[in-house]
Amino acid sequence: MADADPWTGDEKSTNGQDALTVAEYVSVRAEILKLIELQSQLVSLTVVTVGAALGVAVQTKNPNLAFIYSLLALILGIMWLNHAHAISRCAEYLSQHFEPRFGNRVLDWERFVRRNPLRFGMLGYWGIRAVFMGSSALACLVGWSLTPGGGLQVVAGIVASLLCASTVLLFICWREPSPRKLRKDEDA
Repeated sequence: MADADPWTGDEKSTNGQDALTVAEYVSVRAEILKLIELQSQLVSLTVVTVGAALGVAVQTKNPNLAFIYSLLALILGIMWLNHAHAISRCAEYLSQHFEPRFGNRVLDWERFVRRNPLRFGMLGYWGIRAVFMGSSALACLVGWSLTPGGGLQVVAGIVASLLCASTVLLFICWREPSPRKLRKDEDA
């Protein structure tokens, strides 16, 4: 039986096109899942490293170990945000370009998520980001509490404090759209 080709509108068999369409959908969903997995690993790494770095810094009374963590938190935060933006881009592609064309109201998950955000979604949105910002701030506090009061350790503390502020600014300024904004965009 001949159907209309969803890409061109031509009347012809779409069995090969259907398989390609399903493969593309599965591939994009798999990419989203992999990115979420990588984000979870980055959060776990952040929690473990802050505990290890601050534990050793306090035991050895070495503020530099605490201060160096601020750089690590910034790097891990950038990596986490990069994955968040990639997830957002994939989800937008599925909801805006893929599901309306090929979903026939069967594939509608991304649009459903945007129309029905979690009740306290902003708590999770900012809560997970606080791991990076908060751990950096905690490392600075611990580092400053261990600093005797002069020399290169003060310089290291100032640099670490600037890195901590950069981490906070990064998460405030370079963020993917919040669930609330996505819903407004969808309704417009």
